[in-house]
Amino acid sequence: QFGVNMDNTASSNNVRGNMIMSNGLYGVNLNGADVDANVIAANSIDGKGLQHTGVYIVDGDANVVMGNTVFGNTNVGISIAGSGASNLISGNLVRSNRAGVESRGILISGVGADANRIVSNDVHGAGFQTYGILQAWGTGNTISNNRIRRQSFAGVGFFNGSGPNLAVGNSMYSNAGPGLYMYDGGGHRVVRNRIYANLSGLQFDSATNCAILNNVLYKNAVRGIRMNTAARSNLVANNILVSNGTLGLTNAATGTRWNYN
Repeated sequence: QFGVNMDNTASSNNVRGNMIMSNGLYGVNLNGADVDANVIAANSIDGKGLQHTGVYIVDGDANVVMGNTVFGNTNVGISIAGSGASNLISGNLVRSNRAGVESRGILISGVGADANRIVSNDVHGAGFQTYGILQAWGTGNTISNNRIRRQSFAGVGFFNGSGPNLAVGNSMYSNAGPGLYMYDGGGHRVVRNRIYANLSGLQFDSATNCAILNNVLYKNAVRGIRMNTAARSNLVANNILVSNGTLGLTNAATGTRWNYN
């Protein structure tokens, strides 16, 4: 089931420089509210189409997943679930994690999965991963300075009432759907990102009270920003939109403030 398993009170351990592959469930499993402050670094975690998830953190806090290559898993590359908080996912190459439906490169999913940092990762879907980074539930998480490309749908997604969370300084490009898909939730801030060469740049479905500030959106095939009817009271300000299909901005929402774009 597991390549490496830590549970109960396993804390302050270091898993470094290993080849972990072809396990039935998880390559590295950190499972428990007291499984804290472990370091998973510089490993090659290859699911070979057999592992469900490369690195799985559930309920643990302050763990570090850094500098790993994570690929070939059937569902998720790196996952933070349950109440896992204040974990750092940094400098990883997350590539080609795939399944028939809803595969994810990096996933944050859990009530209480708060204050995690997803920083400086290269998330390359190779046309297979549905989402590069998916935020479902959780607040105060930061997605920053990542390169997110070639997903079969969206580069980054916000779902399940999550928020507020921050996406800052990322490059989201060459994804088959939107670069950033804000399905729902509220209070998100999207700041200083480059969103380009996607089907669309940024799509809102029912997200509310979000701020889209100082981004550059260009050469998206259909449109730069799309606001659907259920989106409410969002601010779109000081963005640069260039050469986005035939539509720079499309608004069907209520209470959107479009300022100085």
